[in-house]
Formats: sequence, structure tokens, C-alpha cells
Amino acid sequence: MKFCEKLQMLRKEKGYSQEQLADLLDVSRQAVSKWESGTTYPEMDKLLSICKIFNVSLDDLTNDEITKNNIEHKKNNFSNLVYTIIEMFEKSITMFKNMNGKEIGKFFLDFFLLIFILFLCKIPFIYLNNLVEKLFISLRIGYSVSNALISLCYFIINVIYFVFFICILIYFYKTRYLDVWDNSKERKIIKEKAVNLTEKVENVKVKEIKKTKERNFVLFDILGSIANLGIKLILFIIFLALCFTFIFLVFILVLTIIAACKGIIIIGLIILSFSLVLTVGIFLNLNIAWLFNQPTHYKSLLIIFFISLVLFASSSAIFSYEITSYSFVDDIPTNILNKEETYTFKMQNDLYLSDYNDDLYSYRRNLTFKVNETLTDELKYHIFYYPDFQEVVVNLGANNTIYTNYSYSYNTPRIIKMIISNLKDKTFYSYDKLQTIDIVVETSSKNIEILKNNCLKYTQKLYENELEKMENQYQEEIANLYAENEKLANEKNKYIEKIQELQEKIAELEEDLIN
Repeated sequence: MKFCEKLQMLRKEKGYSQEQLADLLDVSRQAVSKWESGTTYPEMDKLLSICKIFNVSLDDLTNDEITKNNIEHKKNNFSNLVYTIIEMFEKSITMFKNMNGKEIGKFFLDFFLLIFILFLCKIPFIYLNNLVEKLFISLRIGYSVSNALISLCYFIINVIYFVFFICILIYFYKTRYLDVWDNSKERKIIKEKAVNLTEKVENVKVKEIKKTKERNFVLFDILGSIANLGIKLILFIIFLALCFTFIFLVFILVLTIIAACKGIIIIGLIILSFSLVLTVGIFLNLNIAWLFNQPTHYKSLLIIFFISLVLFASSSAIFSYEITSYSFVDDIPTNILNKEETYTFKMQNDLYLSDYNDDLYSYRRNLTFKVNETLTDELKYHIFYYPDFQEVVVNLGANNTIYTNYSYSYNTPRIIKMIISNLKDKTFYSYDKLQTIDIVVETSSKNIEILKNNCLKYTQKLYENELEKMENQYQEEIANLYAENEKLANEKNKYIEKIQELQEKIAELEEDLIN
């Protein structure tokens, strides 16, 4: 790659026009144009200045065997990233030292306004968070599943906003302040420091290598290696998180496309999933490039990122409009049959209902009483359940206790077909109610009171047994503590006796010494 092509490429990557570059080098625009066309070649002092402006070595700039990919590879080298961060930090310190009070005040005012605008930009993200939460709650797909999906969506949305926030802040700071100050400084250095035109290229290369070695002393290399390893470890963890997120979003996108093929067409959700896949794909591409030192086309990725933001905003609005056309019915779909089974038991004074105090499955079982004064010697035990999804067995166990053995069969293919059919009709149902059963105990009012009293006595007995168990446990612990205390007291007495014996011996020795 020729010098003229490299110069043009570096100038465009830096965002300089020919006039701006000419102003920095203190030459005319026509001179820069001739350099880029290959008509003339710059002098040695100008070559060194160009190297400093574009942060490349003289060998990279003048050696025709070095290509664009090699230059980009060196720029993307992770060790250079560490030096770039340190260099930005040093430039920032120098810039703030040279700024006066008015300039510092203007700096903080600009950043305050920018942060305020960025916080206003969070409103669509907050709205999307609320929309996602309402959507998953309305689907009634179970508390644990919906909560996990909501948390994952919150994480993805917040990561996107955080990356957007940080990128805008860094870009504003670099372009608005750091680059402007750096360019003015470079212009002064170029005008003040001119290199002798008669110096040979080889001597310049030797000096440049020498300066590079002096700058990259051993301690700096060690710190750079540690920072390089630590940052790569962090990037690898982020890489794993992005991979799982990308796979999950692709899975969601495929599901939305399959749903569209089945007749459930939600354009906003499809575009929203696609925009999220694009966004996470961009960050995954950047992460891979930084992690493995691969060249990256930042302009293309930036264009794709803005396209994904536009798609994200528009699809959110479309999806919000589409979701309003769906209705929610707090009941089971009408095509699911509810079966009733009735069991008759002889009424006894010690009869007990296990479901009356079943705390573990209370949210799945609804127990009610129905008064029928004609049933004085018996009770009817009515069970209402969905036989396609539930299995229920009622029996009379030991101690005259009526047990309801319940199990839920996860008929996944049937549920999926049912949900698809309901979504085609733009209707959501409370599918979690498929896990509930209704129990109605029908007997006389006197028998109902007896049953409730038996249940109350049984509960009190359980509490008394638990209390007695805890008291016995505490009494045992108290007894152990007393025994331990007595043991320690005995050891204390032994030590006291030992101390007294030693004191008596010391007194005898002192008396012998005096005599």
C-alpha cells in the first residue's frame, strides 16, 4: 500500500479535511492534495509530524509493504488499547490543569446538560420495561417463569441503555474537548519543533525505536500485561453473557416467525426481536474484535446500531398499539371441560378434612361448604377439576381423615395448541387456573360446625406438638449448657488451687533467699 493511499485513509479515519490537515502541518491545502495524489512526497519534518498526528510509526507510514489490514490490526491490538486509555487519562489531567475557571465551568455545564438529556432518553426504556412486565404478567405462564423472563428483559434493556449512555458521554468528551485541545497542542508543537531537513531516515528510525523503548520500560510492560489479562478476563465473561443473550434473542425471533407462520402475526414483536438481535450482535462483534485483536469496521457497526435503535423505537410503538387489540379473560377457555365427581361419606364426630388446613397446596385448592339440612348423617364431597390436565383421587384414610390426592399432568402439546388458537382470536386466558381444583363439602350446618371444630382441634394439636418438641429441644440445650458450665467451674477451681500452690512455693523460695 503506497504512502499516498495510507495518508488519505488515515486522514479520513481521523475525520480531517485536507484544509484541516494542512493547517496542522503549516502547509497549503494544495501540498496535502499533491501528497495524496502521489505527485510529491513530504519532507522529513512533515513525515514525523504526520506520524504524531495519526499515532503511527514512520515505518508503517513509509513502508509500502505494510497494508491497511496490518495498520488496523496494530490499532486494534489490546496492548495499544491500554496505552490509549492511559494516554487519554494523562491528556485529561494536562487539559484540566491548563483550563481556566471559565472553561471548567463551561465544561461542567455542558456535561450537566448532556446527562440531563440522556436521562430524558431513558423514558422510552422505562416505558418498555413496564410494557414487558405487563406482557409477561398477562400471559399467566407461571410466577417463576415470568419473573425470570422479566428479569432477563430488564437486564438486556438496561445494558443497552448503559452502553448507549457511556458511549455518548465518551464520544462527546473526546470530540468536544479532548480532540480540540489536543489538536491545538499539536499545532503548537509542530510550529515550535522543526526537525533538521538533512537528517537521514535511518537515524530517525533509530531514534524513534529508542524513544519507544524508553517509554515502554519494564514496570510499564508489567502493568500493561496485568491490565491486559484482567481486561481480557472481564471481556471473556461479557462474551459468555452476550453469547447466551444472543442465542436467547434468536430463539425468541424464531418463535415469533413461527408464530407468524401459524397465523399469530405481531409485526411489532418481530421487528423488536430483530432489533435486539442486531444490537446484541453488534456488541458481540466488538467484544470478539477486542478479545482476539481482530480488525473492526466501526463505521458499519455504528450505522447498524443507529438502524437498530430506529427499529427498536418504531417497533416498540407498533407493539404497544398491537397489544391493545388483545383482550384478557380471567377464566379458563370455554372449550376445556370441567368434570364433577361426588363422594359420599358417613358423618362421624371425629371426621376430619385434610384440605381444610393444607397450606402447601392452598393456592391450588378452593374448599367451600354448602349447607343441606337433609344430610344429617352423611356428607357429600364434590370435586370439580379438568380431567385433561388433572388427576384427582379421594379416599378416607386413617383416623377418619378425608384425603384428596391431586396431581397436574403437563400436557404440553395440548397447551401449546390451545395458546396458539387463543392468540389467533387475540385473547389471553388465565391458564394457571388449570392447576386449581374446587372442593365443595355439602352437609348440614351442624355437621359443618363439627368439621370446622375438628379441624381447629387438629391444628391446635399440631401447634401443641410442635411447641412441646421445641420446649424439649430447648430444655436439652439448657441442660447441656448447665453441664458445660459446671465442667468449666470445676476446671476453674482446679486452676485456682494450682495458683495457690504456686504462690505458696514462691513465698517459701523468697523466705529461703532472705534467710
